[in-house]
Amino acid sequence: MASFIARRAYSALGRKLSGRVLAQRRTIHFTPVAQKKKSKVVIDDLFADDPFAEDELIKATPAESKAAPEATKATEGSTPTSASKETVQAVAATKSKKAKLSPEVRVKRFEEQLKFMTEHLSDPSSAKAHVRKRSLLTLLDLAASEEQINAVVELLPKYKAAGIVPSPLFSEAFARRCQEVHCPLIALDVFGNFSKYNVCLSLDGARWLIHSLYVLYPLEKLMIATALFPVYNLPSISEDLPSATMVATACYKHGSPESIELANKLRPFIQSMLRTQNIAKAKDVDAAKKNRWIAWSLHKLNKTFLKQTGKSYVSPRFIPKGFKIQIKPAVTQPKAAAA
Repeated sequence: MASFIARRAYSALGRKLSGRVLAQRRTIHFTPVAQKKKSKVVIDDLFADDPFAEDELIKATPAESKAAPEATKATEGSTPTSASKETVQAVAATKSKKAKLSPEVRVKRFEEQLKFMTEHLSDPSSAKAHVRKRSLLTLLDLAASEEQINAVVELLPKYKAAGIVPSPLFSEAFARRCQEVHCPLIALDVFGNFSKYNVCLSLDGARWLIHSLYVLYPLEKLMIATALFPVYNLPSISEDLPSATMVATACYKHGSPESIELANKLRPFIQSMLRTQNIAKAKDVDAAKKNRWIAWSLHKLNKTFLKQTGKSYVSPRFIPKGFKIQIKPAVTQPKAAAA
């Protein structure tokens, strides 16, 4: 079933990109390798010599989670609600403390919080009076194993039954936490079954989901993740720079003629977005992290595309040297004093 969904998603994404390219009258470059017989192309391991991939994907430490973002963010494709100031402040106040907990204390607090929530969610009529939206974020932040992540997931249908909608922050926090605990397939399952779990996928959550899958998991899993973008009314992959670069990188790593063709179809869209988005600068740490993802993916794409065609996938001038991103917070104009 998963393979069938992946093939459908792969074909749909390819057709959508082809249509957009034709509409914009752009010429797609097909590598000579992709035009040969339908066999998998042998491409050097894109990630074998890259320490950044290891730091970001393999050595994530669950005990140092940033599962709950501190800043309120707009949630694309989800219900039109925003995280309350109370939720954001509560999470920010406790996050640093949780990061320093010993494993034993962490497990104890997780079990206590889980027991409290399970007991009160068992009675949907009184659940709202005892269980707050931020409780799920707190529990998620304490989770440090796949088993504990699954325990959080088991609460989601109970949230739905009680009529409690998870915080808008939960989408990104959950996708990120699943990556940190090395179980992104759980996130893929949750976001792929809205009728059961009632969890919307935001654009930031979708980026984390793709980031958790595109290096270490089969391409078919990534294609299933891309198929969720239209389901949650998110921008097309070709309109989102982090997603597009990571998908293109995974397609080259896979090395089949079809996947290489898809990566090539994404190329003009990536080039166009780079002309208007300066990835060398970011407004905050989270934005800088995503720009690093883009820079690293572009570096790998250029490396492989150069070997295959003698050309760069994108101009090297778009890639910050050393993947260093300058953080420049947006300057807000002070409000004029009332007369």
